[in-house]
Amino acid sequence: MPLQIAPKLKAKTADQWMVALTGHLYPGEFVWALARTTVMRPQCDGLAITNARVLAFSGRDVAAKGPKRAIDADNISRFDLPTFGAAKQLVITTRDNQQLYFGILQGTDVAFVSHFVHQLGIAGLPAGMRGAHQPKPGTSEAEPVVAIQPKSEESTDADRKDAEEHAAAAQSVAPPPNGQKSTKAGKILLGIVSLIAVFGFIGLVGTIATDEEALRSEKSSPETALTPATTPSLTTTTPLQTTTTAASTSPTAEDGSIAAALEQAGATPEMVDAMGVVAEETGYIPAPSDLQQRQEFTYLIVLLCRDISSGATTWENSINEDIFHGAATEDAQRLNDYARTDFCPRVPPNDSGTTTPAASSAPADLAPIVLTTNVQIEGQSVAVSGTVPLPDGAKLSVSLFRIKYFGYSDEEHYGASTSTTATVLGEQFSATMADDPQKARDSADAYNVGEPPERQIRISDWVVVSVSFDPRDDQPQSVVSAVGGEDSPHLANSPQADEFGGLTDDPYWMLKVETKLELPFRP
Repeated sequence: MPLQIAPKLKAKTADQWMVALTGHLYPGEFVWALARTTVMRPQCDGLAITNARVLAFSGRDVAAKGPKRAIDADNISRFDLPTFGAAKQLVITTRDNQQLYFGILQGTDVAFVSHFVHQLGIAGLPAGMRGAHQPKPGTSEAEPVVAIQPKSEESTDADRKDAEEHAAAAQSVAPPPNGQKSTKAGKILLGIVSLIAVFGFIGLVGTIATDEEALRSEKSSPETALTPATTPSLTTTTPLQTTTTAASTSPTAEDGSIAAALEQAGATPEMVDAMGVVAEETGYIPAPSDLQQRQEFTYLIVLLCRDISSGATTWENSINEDIFHGAATEDAQRLNDYARTDFCPRVPPNDSGTTTPAASSAPADLAPIVLTTNVQIEGQSVAVSGTVPLPDGAKLSVSLFRIKYFGYSDEEHYGASTSTTATVLGEQFSATMADDPQKARDSADAYNVGEPPERQIRISDWVVVSVSFDPRDDQPQSVVSAVGGEDSPHLANSPQADEFGGLTDDPYWMLKVETKLELPFRP
């Protein structure tokens, strides 16, 4: 099938990206579709959906460094396109409930990207590739962020039917609406920077990254994530859940563009141009930049301003994270100082134009469903047990994360060590996991090669054990009924209730308990 190009991507740029990506594909892997995206830590401006993976990369250095974020088709559980302000972001949830942020998408590209990610999740990894590839040390197939579930408003039932037919064949993919064809490739040299994996700062969920998956190409790093929504699922047998989020009711957000998001945030064209000048001079975006590059960068600075205002991060950590991801110290200092003193004081702390529904409330006379946990560590073994008043067969996700730091920043990032599933029996559950310190060490060592201290990963002596219950994660019907259905209103009054999808039009309740413990790191 000919390469398909998103409506917002120029064919010449797509040709350049294809040449640069070629050396980083698996044997037998080929690119289905290309689109623009905007991510910054790590910096990415390109999105590729292949017959095996979703890849995010920087057009400026993909030839040398490869994709900076990737997820295999078999690891896709669901994806989401949440609305934040006037923009939409792509967030993919992995099989072990990690959320990976793949950036901001432009209006008409949303349906295009949704179409191909949907098809990939249904088709899965081609049989010949399963087990045939292993992530190289220092590379990653998944890098976290928080979750949601999608389907663009512009996608149609016909798209979904088409996706299922092609998934069954698993040989080809039908072109989506508005797709373009690329005929030949040239040399690469294009680079727009993207910013922060927005949600690490927004604090929607948490920073959860998988070591083996989080560093797939060369320098990539764990980030954070989002929350979900729901629309009609494809089929009961489909492993991929897809949903969409409602568009903001704000008149300025109707077209879903970055320009509309900036207008809604009070960022004037003069502010965008001024920020663009500083970003060019400090190397955050290429010079000369175009209007779209300046708008995308400025919008993500708006989100940073709000994170600073809410206390989700600090200017010191923002500078350290920028340095960790490659900015020169003086450039990181200058850009953040400009944002702090000139730009952010003119940005309102909240996006008042966006409203989303709250998750359902529990009946007033309902006793809370309480999740208790007990964690015991012996050597490298971690034993988890607990109680929860749910029917037999309820499934709990139990995960072990190693806390690590990027450069001189003191923000905690989670590197997945291992995970398992515990099944409830008689309102009790238990699971045992073994920490794999060598995995963390190999990942960090591969990343740190040739890097100065301010750009190295530091592994701590602390771990986090997470136990969660997700009513939409392949639970028996008796369990779903016990929590009041898929929206799980009966969990709302639990002390461990965790609203999932708070920025979407389909929030629901989960249960989650995280325990931070000292487990000395001895690889």
